[in-house]
Amino acid sequence: MVRAETGTCKGVIEVDSESYEAALAKLLKARQSGTSRDIELGIIQCMVSIKRIPGLDIQVENFISAYGIHDEKVMLVVCEAYELCLAPQRGLETLRVYLSTHPETVLFIYYQALFQLRLDKFKEAKAGFLACLEKGFSDLGVLGGLALCFYMLGDIPQAIDVSKARRDNQKYCVNNIFVGDLYAQAISKGKDKVKNYAKRLTLSDDSENLPDLHADFRLMVGGDTTYLRQYLGAFLNSVNTSCAAIPVHVHAMLSDDDDLKVLKSMFNQYRNLQISCSVEYQDNGHAGEVYFANARFMALHILYHQFGLRGGVFMLDIDSTVRGNLTALSGFAQQMQAKIALRYRTDPFIERRVAAGGVYLDGSQASRSYIENVASYIAFGLFEVRPFWFLDQIALFIVA
Repeated sequence: MVRAETGTCKGVIEVDSESYEAALAKLLKARQSGTSRDIELGIIQCMVSIKRIPGLDIQVENFISAYGIHDEKVMLVVCEAYELCLAPQRGLETLRVYLSTHPETVLFIYYQALFQLRLDKFKEAKAGFLACLEKGFSDLGVLGGLALCFYMLGDIPQAIDVSKARRDNQKYCVNNIFVGDLYAQAISKGKDKVKNYAKRLTLSDDSENLPDLHADFRLMVGGDTTYLRQYLGAFLNSVNTSCAAIPVHVHAMLSDDDDLKVLKSMFNQYRNLQISCSVEYQDNGHAGEVYFANARFMALHILYHQFGLRGGVFMLDIDSTVRGNLTALSGFAQQMQAKIALRYRTDPFIERRVAAGGVYLDGSQASRSYIENVASYIAFGLFEVRPFWFLDQIALFIVA
């Protein structure tokens, strides 16, 4: 619940979890006539509750500069915000300053361990999570974090034991990284969910835009109605300019057949390109970036498994621009005998160590098995847990 005295709204704004968008709108409107600590704190709470990440870190920094942190309630909101926008170093620094003059409660021990985990300080994080258990605080975040610490420190038996303890009480790992037997559970349950997902997938029956799916190499992108209208034209134009001989597959999340007609009209502007298209329908076609960023990998597995796709695939983000002839990529991968090519990054966050915007599969059985497990892991996260940021990148990294 958000409570905020406003300069223009009489009384107190009180909202339940289903009304945070409306509360945020009211608070932002109230701010126009003058702000206060309660208004700014309420805005942060609403942004955290609806997971509006862009600008959240700036909002928190401005709040701290203007009002400081003087009580436990505010510090907990700040910790939630820094965790959500993946700013663990800033969260850890702010928490340490606060604890220098305030008592250390178990919740702050938990957040300190969580930030340390995000920074790959696994030994320190493990000590913090164990301290939480000693104090009787054993919610899913603690057990999930502890399991991950054991896993990353190479103590697999301990990771599995903690994961089993978690599984007995909860369905999934709060840190959204399924390890130990939770990994096997995610793959197993995810396979059934992928089968259900496959029922909503169809291929476009437009013969002009449905080339043979047996090409040696093709590009693939995916998006919902909003992203396709905004970015697909520029992407196809760049392919047409740089490597028109390479087939393109588009996975589209649409609302109705009218959207499909619009999509086909875009294809018709590039008749010299070989464009194939798979479609799934959403209630309003605006599946959201978190969903379609993940669904494209499930769709790729279904294309291989169910629709007879053969050959190599290079998966790109829908807002990519092709600036060179990517045929060389396939040739290089074959020369290196690479079944799978992932773009690894040196990053403190596990969920950012693989860039999902550039994934190559050679179409071999090994690469198909890999993408099947990636799809299963993603399906478990999407349909058993909830859609969350970086699920696709976590899956690509963990399964590899």
